[in-house]
Amino acid sequence: MSVGNVCVVSPAGGVGGIVGVSMSSEITIADAFEKWADDLVSYATALVGPDDAADAVHQAFLDVMASDRWDQVREPRGYLFRATLNAARSQRRSQTRRAAREWRARPESLMRHELLSDPAVVDAVNSLSLQPRAVIFLTYWDD
Repeated sequence: MSVGNVCVVSPAGGVGGIVGVSMSSEITIADAFEKWADDLVSYATALVGPDDAADAVHQAFLDVMASDRWDQVREPRGYLFRATLNAARSQRRSQTRRAAREWRARPESLMRHELLSDPAVVDAVNSLSLQPRAVIFLTYWDD
């Protein structure tokens, strides 16, 4: 059920809760979802991986539903692929920002263990005799 360019969503009805969207385009957003969702998920899998692909596609459809451009779209399939690409890019930027925040906020104890994962540090420590090695351990890793 729809009124103008408004989409009515029901958790129990339609595809993914979409009951219907009525716009002047030849295909409704709900029909487009039914028709191309699998192709879009495959495409998104190549962009963001299998764990995040469905999220990118769903975000793309939410963005399309929130936009007032659907009635002007001439190539709905291409438009949805572009919307999926944009959603994947946004998702990737968000993940990158989150990883950077987590990296900056990591506990000091993890920073110490990161030194041990550097092969150059491990080789340098292993080349030392037992007493300097013990000093390094007690100074840096056993506070």
